[in-house]
Amino acid sequence: MIPYQLREARFVSAFRYHNKVSAHFRIQMSHFLYKITGASRYFEEDRTFTTSSGDILLIPKGAEFSTALVEEGDYALIYFETPEELSPEILVFPGDTLPDLSGLFLSAASLWTLESTTSWYLCQAKLMELIGHLAENEERVKLGLSEQRILRAPVDYMKKHLFEPAFSLSEMYALSGVSEPYFRRIFAALYGMPPKRYVLSSRITRARYLLMTDPALRIQEVAEAVGYNDVFHFSKTFKKETGLSPETFRKEGV
Repeated sequence: MIPYQLREARFVSAFRYHNKVSAHFRIQMSHFLYKITGASRYFEEDRTFTTSSGDILLIPKGAEFSTALVEEGDYALIYFETPEELSPEILVFPGDTLPDLSGLFLSAASLWTLESTTSWYLCQAKLMELIGHLAENEERVKLGLSEQRILRAPVDYMKKHLFEPAFSLSEMYALSGVSEPYFRRIFAALYGMPPKRYVLSSRITRARYLLMTDPALRIQEVAEAVGYNDVFHFSKTFKKETGLSPETFRKEGV
């Protein structure tokens, strides 16, 4: 359950880091942690769980736990305060039911480093947008076992091939074993959008991440990395979705 205290969450700071070691923690401030890449195992009293790329953790103030690094990787964090203390138990939001939110986290971290007069307000908006995504996701993830089974093979295919030019929605539909309209309906119930929109959104979000974090990549290379062989088609699609060309987006860092 999304803690009701988050309705009045107040942004504090945001940043990203690269993790290479395991450690023991006692958390001094509540935060959301996004696993951009890498994987870690968490030990929290009698509870053990593993998180990987795309997962989001709500780690409240006072939480005490240990981690064991499974694979080093990149992380982004958004720190916040609430009027009342949260339960100290870590909440995990699996990435396989969420849209790719790396762009949101990285944008918050980038905005915060600018230290402008509007940074806090823009980051506060990012925090509330994130909470909105998690709340919306909580409402969606209520599918029956039979519907979950229908989605399993198509979603596995999507995860493996989403950023490849040969990715095929038709192949994805065929793997479901049900009619295309029915598959689109249960997919949208889980992900909050039709398959085609999800693919497009994920590719553009991944492109935003690459443009923000790897200035050495040429636009052509970014396009290929997210499934576009035609850089002109990629640039047109990117601008339609974000309002900026890839080149302008990279310069402005938004």
